[in-house]
Amino acid sequence: MRGPMGDPLRDPIPPGFPAPHEPSPVLREATSAVDSAAVRRSIAETDGLYRSKKPIFLALYLALGALGELLMIRPFLSGAFEISAAAVLGPLLAMIAFPLLAIGLYGLSTGAATAVQFQGPRVWLRTPLVYIPIALGLLIAAGTAA
Repeated sequence: MRGPMGDPLRDPIPPGFPAPHEPSPVLREATSAVDSAAVRRSIAETDGLYRSKKPIFLALYLALGALGELLMIRPFLSGAFEISAAAVLGPLLAMIAFPLLAIGLYGLSTGAATAVQFQGPRVWLRTPLVYIPIALGLLIAAGTAA
């Protein structure tokens, strides 16, 4: 139900409540056209999280990660049938760490760390760079468990 000749989009004000405030002069200004070239220039001047895709680094890190996985399968399977948990835990942690390290190094080599100038050290807490310290921690744990 509408109020008497009021704005149909606003709810009627219940009795005892103050009237709504008028919008500030900034909100009343008319909109204007935006220079799209200036927007493109400002986007081009800032470094994004990823600058380029480098397939050679992708292939290199994929090969190194796969090699690390293959090297850990034998000790993992031989330790799986022993009573000792350390025989399985070390290779398992290393097998988890190698793909994470490959993803993190690929992100580092493609320019994910260029946002350091904008975000500071917090950029190392965002994907894909956060995978590097996680993988290093897992590799240290794997070496300790072995």
